[in-house]
Amino acid sequence: MTIFLSTRGLSAHLDDIIRNASSDIFLMTPYLHIADTYYERLEYAIFQ
Repeated sequence: MTIFLSTRGLSAHLDDIIRNASSDIFLMTPYLHIADTYYERLEYAIFQ
């Protein structure tokens, strides 16, 4: 499922996407700077 997000609510949706992912996540944007907290969650999810 593809989700297009605007600036408003991006952090909340990104957190939900990471926590609820059951397989792969593709984040595509030329402008998004991923906070260290989300990056650590993504790294943790890789090894689950």
